[in-house]
Amino acid sequence: MRSIALLLFSPVIILILLCQKGTNTMRKLYFLFVVIALSLSACSSGDDSSSSGTHPSNTVNNGNSNTGGNTSNENAGFTDDTKHDNSNPITSFPEYGRLEVPALHGSTSRVLIHKVASYGINYMTEWDDVQKGPRWSAYILTSSLMRNHVPRYTADRSRGEVQYPFDPLIPSSLQWDYDWFTNDNGSYDHGHLCPSADRRCDSESQYQTFYMSNMTPMFGPFNSGVWANIEKAVRTAASRYCDTLYVVKGGTIDNGAYNGYNLIYHKLENGLVIPRYFYTAMFYRTRGKYYAIALWIDQFAYRNSNEGNLAQFAISIDQLEKRTGVDFFCNVPNADEAKMETQCDPMAWGLR
Repeated sequence: MRSIALLLFSPVIILILLCQKGTNTMRKLYFLFVVIALSLSACSSGDDSSSSGTHPSNTVNNGNSNTGGNTSNENAGFTDDTKHDNSNPITSFPEYGRLEVPALHGSTSRVLIHKVASYGINYMTEWDDVQKGPRWSAYILTSSLMRNHVPRYTADRSRGEVQYPFDPLIPSSLQWDYDWFTNDNGSYDHGHLCPSADRRCDSESQYQTFYMSNMTPMFGPFNSGVWANIEKAVRTAASRYCDTLYVVKGGTIDNGAYNGYNLIYHKLENGLVIPRYFYTAMFYRTRGKYYAIALWIDQFAYRNSNEGNLAQFAISIDQLEKRTGVDFFCNVPNADEAKMETQCDPMAWGLR
């Protein structure tokens, strides 16, 4: 607007000078100049509107979901859909709205959001303060996250490092003050929920998978045998079928029974819960469609097993929810959630 004012004001000075000269021709030129200037002023009256005021957002947030088109690992898990009647509340923590996160148990539980500097959210764990154990760990798998850039973490004892560090997100009064594997019972391994082999992309991601909060007691041969085979099958599915695989893994730490057996296999004198059953729930979406499956296994029945026939453990997400009491993938839009949670096609997932 300053340029227009200057354009209009300059001819006034010229007019005064021309009138003194009495030059009719020059007066005509002046009036022509004014007409042009007024026309330019009318055409440019909105030029400054883009520098102030509000702009329409490119995303819509109705309070039920966290939206956005960012495809980085930090935001890869967030849904951009709108209808989720059973979705997690996200007012305090938008991360609860990520697609891989199950419905929160609440009560005596807390959600541990593990982040790294390189890409944001590494994985999330629901920790039960009373049972002092993880109910589940949820994470995503992408090609970039599965790159083998660093070796498996090994503690350097000379520097005071421990192989299974305590989780800094849990108050010391609510977690084990010692390593239950080392001090209590050598029959059990530290069983990873979010596997270390799924986080070889950088050192910080790898280190966090060894937190005690991500560990659950497993029979040694079960952990290195059939459970390791399940971990490999999940990575294979992620690399073969999709850009992003959404995964939840856990053990049964809550009271209840299935098929005549308690969900909790045993509880040590110190209170450590030994789950009888372990599970994996996963899904991916491609071309607007969702594909899901679950695996359910009795660790006592397969305590010495290297079983590779994983199709026998396949069930639907609906079946898994009935057995565990956990509402999986609650942040997926209702219609898609209902359809995918009835699926159970192990062949489509490369399981034999």
